[in-house]
Amino acid sequence: MLDLTIGADEKIGARVGANNIVKGVGSDSAAQRAGLREGDDILQVGDTPTVESSAAAKAMLASRSAEGGCTLHLRVRRQMTSPIQMMPIKVNPATARLEEQLADAEGLEHEAEKALAAGRTSMAIGLYSRAIEAIRRTDGEEARERLCMLYATRSAAHLRLHSPTAALTDAELAVELGPDVPAPHARKAEALEALWQYEPAAEAMGLAASLSPHSEELQRRYKEMLTSSMVHEAKAKYLERMAEKARDREEGASCEPSDIFDAASASSVRSAASPSLHQQLEPPAGVTPAAKADPAAPAQRR
Repeated sequence: MLDLTIGADEKIGARVGANNIVKGVGSDSAAQRAGLREGDDILQVGDTPTVESSAAAKAMLASRSAEGGCTLHLRVRRQMTSPIQMMPIKVNPATARLEEQLADAEGLEHEAEKALAAGRTSMAIGLYSRAIEAIRRTDGEEARERLCMLYATRSAAHLRLHSPTAALTDAELAVELGPDVPAPHARKAEALEALWQYEPAAEAMGLAASLSPHSEELQRRYKEMLTSSMVHEAKAKYLERMAEKARDREEGASCEPSDIFDAASASSVRSAASPSLHQQLEPPAGVTPAAKADPAAPAQRR
C-alpha cells in the first residue's frame, strides 16, 4: 500500500495507461516520493478497485480535493526486479534433481493422458513407462506417491489392451507403494476380474471401497463384484457336482461281471439255483452228451 500525498499546487507526476499500469514517473514528483514506479499495476485507489479501463487515472484525478491537496492510498502490484531478487539462490543439488525429474515425469504423464484420450493406448503405456523410469531414480515421499499413481494408471492402460497379467503386476506394485490409497486396490480388482479370479477381485475392491467410503463408484463396483463372485462360486460348485455324477455313471456302465462278483459269490449263486434247473441242464444217466453235429454224418432215425 502506498500513500501518495499531493500538494495544493502540485501535480501527481505519473502517467498511467488505460490498462492501469504506470507508464512513467516524473523526477522529484509526488508519485516518486510515494515510491510509485514505472511498471506498477494499480489495483485500487482508496476504496475504488480499478477493474475497468483507465479506472486508476480517473480515480486518482477524482480523489483530489477542490483546493488540490490530498493523500491517495494506492494498492499496487509490482514486478520484483530488485538486486535482492536477482541474487542466485543456493539449492540443494538433490532437491533440484528431484524437482527436475518430477517435472519431466509430469510432462510425460500429461502426454500419456493425451495419447489415451486419442485412443493410442500403446503409446500411452510407453510414455507412462518413461515417466516411471524418471522417478524410480529418485527417493522421497513425493516421488513414492507419484510412482504409486503412475503404476496404477499404467495398469488401467494395460487392461485397455486386454493384458490383465501385466495390469495385475502394475497394480500390485502400486499397492506395495501405497497400501492406504484406494486406486491401486481398485486397479488390482479389475485385473483379477479380467483373469476370472472373482473372489480375490471382490476382496480387493472391498478394500478399495473401505479406504474411500464416500466414493459411490467404488461402492457400486464392490457390490457388483461381490455378487459376481457369489454367482460364479455357486456355478462352479454346481458344475463340480454334475461332473462327479457323470463320472459315477461312467464307472457304473463300464463295470464287468468279474468286477462285481468274485468266484465265491458266483458259487453261492449257483448253489442257490433250483434243483429242477440242475435237472434240466444235466443229461440223463448213461447218456453222454451228444457230440457236435457233423453235417456229413447220416441222420439217425428216431
